Amino acid sequence: MKDGRNLRTLGLILALCLMPMIGLGTEAYNAGMNAGKEALRAQQYESAREAFVKAAAEAPNPDAGAQAYSHAALASLRLGQMDQAEKEYRKITEMEGVSQTWKGRAFEQIGLLYVRQKQPKAAREAFRQILENVDADVDMAVQAKHRLAEVELEEDQIEAARQLYVEIADTASADPNQRVRAAFALADLALKQGDMAAARTYYGFINELDWRPVHLVLQSQIKMGDCFMHEAAHEAARAEYQKVLDHPRTGSLDHSIALYKIAESYEAEGNAAMAKAHYERLIALERGHAGYKRQAAVKLEAMAAEPEPDGQ
Repeated sequence: MKDGRNLRTLGLILALCLMPMIGLGTEAYNAGMNAGKEALRAQQYESAREAFVKAAAEAPNPDAGAQAYSHAALASLRLGQMDQAEKEYRKITEMEGVSQTWKGRAFEQIGLLYVRQKQPKAAREAFRQILENVDADVDMAVQAKHRLAEVELEEDQIEAARQLYVEIADTASADPNQRVRAAFALADLALKQGDMAAARTYYGFINELDWRPVHLVLQSQIKMGDCFMHEAAHEAARAEYQKVLDHPRTGSLDHSIALYKIAESYEAEGNAAMAKAHYERLIALERGHAGYKRQAAVKLEAMAAEPEPDGQ
């Protein structure tokens, strides 16, 4: 019993000795971070970076150190020193015990630095490091695939980008916004390649998701109509645009776009009377979009200036 009491007493003494040391470390870290932020606000970027680097050395844990180095990198970027910023982000990726989230963020920033410097090969490698090191974070991995796909598109690697977008769209556990973003990208690629059927498939996929923002639903329906217009399937196109007009939460912009496109479809068919009626309907909208109202007015003026066909 006596030995047990002695051990407990020794433990208490050690704890009391260590408490000031822990407090000082945290206090020094907080002081450094605050000094760095004040210097940033004052646009004293060299001083800010020095303060953040000192704070990193006093960090109470790896993630706090990562935060300090991230701020130091920001100060370097404000100075236009991208190489130095990369070094600070690299320190985060090399820290022992740092969380996957911070490591992933650092690799993403490194990749974006390379994108800005037109170094696609190095950017790809940085974004791929996220996929290799942050596999438990689905959303971060999906974002890395988006970044990779953008690099591939810049390099005209269309199939590589398409495959990445397909993987994102098929990731059921991903943020629905990310899946919708991928589906729009796939549809855009299909449109550029003249594959209207594939584009319609991807726009349809957006409307089938369990959760999606209303404005994206309306955008996909407008785009679906555009696909039919491209194929001169005017009635089918109007059916899609009409869905936008009928939606209870359609805003003024989408409502105006849909009306304008319906008028265009009638005009393309040679049905001047119906085209004119829809352009006029758009102009009469109390809360119609000003830009589309002006375009409709221009269309009406052009139609009025056209000579009427013989026999009319």
